[in-house]
Amino acid sequence: MTNPMIPLLKRGPSQGSTISSISQNCADFGSLGDDFDEGKMSLPSARTSKQLKSKISSKNVCNDDLNISPNERRRGLNISVPFCDLNNVSLSFSTKSDSELPQNGKNCFELKPNEVRVVEDSTWNIEVERVAVLVSKGLSDGYYPTLAEGCSSGAYYMRGPRGKLCAVFKPMDEEAGGLNTPHSESTVSFKVGVHTGDGALRECLAYLIDQGYAGVPPTSIAQMNLNGVIKTGSLQVYVDHECTSEDIGPSLFSKSDVQKIAALDIRLLNQDRHIGNILVKNVNGLKKLIPIDHGYCIPHYSSIGEADFSWMLWPQVKEPINDDLAKHIKNIDSESEANELSLSLPLLPQECIITLRIGTLLLKLGLENELSLFQIGSMIVRKDFNLPSDLEKVVERVAKELDEEVVWFTDRFVKRLETPLRELVLGASSP
Repeated sequence: MTNPMIPLLKRGPSQGSTISSISQNCADFGSLGDDFDEGKMSLPSARTSKQLKSKISSKNVCNDDLNISPNERRRGLNISVPFCDLNNVSLSFSTKSDSELPQNGKNCFELKPNEVRVVEDSTWNIEVERVAVLVSKGLSDGYYPTLAEGCSSGAYYMRGPRGKLCAVFKPMDEEAGGLNTPHSESTVSFKVGVHTGDGALRECLAYLIDQGYAGVPPTSIAQMNLNGVIKTGSLQVYVDHECTSEDIGPSLFSKSDVQKIAALDIRLLNQDRHIGNILVKNVNGLKKLIPIDHGYCIPHYSSIGEADFSWMLWPQVKEPINDDLAKHIKNIDSESEANELSLSLPLLPQECIITLRIGTLLLKLGLENELSLFQIGSMIVRKDFNLPSDLEKVVERVAKELDEEVVWFTDRFVKRLETPLRELVLGASSP
């Protein structure tokens, strides 16, 4: 397995589970050496460079390939153009000779021209693997990526044989604020608490957490070689759809679909749930909802004030939570889930894990007290954009009371949050 935060090193055996432990890999980790430059590392977490060394170092890693610039945190090689500018560009994908590349049977950049490969880490998924094979065939047939319109970051429609749409690829270095973003107006990340270059991992996290329950399409970290340029990003299975939720009225949507998406967004404290990123698919005459675009979910726990839920205006979220969803929420083991994610994705900022646990705790408390998803969402979304929400106030107060580095005492912090959050929920449930 390889870490999604660094270039593809080797392909390990296929993993049976979506989230898998990296303990075996950790046993092989070594030292980066004296030439490691921690000034080139810019990670939105409190982990020190020494801890990072112990987690990402490996005898198979080129030090040059670990240089992550503060503004873009790009993975892989330094590529100076977005995919949409590659029509007349032909670049060599590596300046190193084969002898200079790390050897382990195969070198770490052995991607054939026009090949897409899913990184076999904890985000690996068999459905995405199948789609990657189709996309590779499509590229070989001349069906190159098509830049999606209306996106703040680089998002590309990928086609398989005979030009059939089968995936969406989002390169890490083309996110809003990245140097290679194809949109000139996207000079900075649009959301506080989410760093440029982290969006691809968050796209994968949304699927790992949802596991298809609310309909998030299978998503994995992948690498692509196009015209000699290798890029790393998220590869998501394309879902055929007739429109988005902005094109038809919410009265046609099922209570089950709407509530599942709302519950997921509350857990992720999603900062970008608008009516344009909920797809509508016709299934046997019924309107099936598919949530996409999760690059701005799970922000830093101290920056949750931009949570945005378009479904707050839909009547389904004001109804009682249905029985199936209630059972699903009760069965969530937040602590075990957080520990598994931390082990599987060691460079995932701990602040994001804290955010996930906060959102899940609030959802569970709301269910216990028979609140609607609208009532729970009202505690998260700011009523006045310039004033903190009810949830923000509680989180900030408890963080100050703890008077310790929160990321090192996650369990204690979450436990401290339970009482004031329960009071907040009880206040909302009172007549």
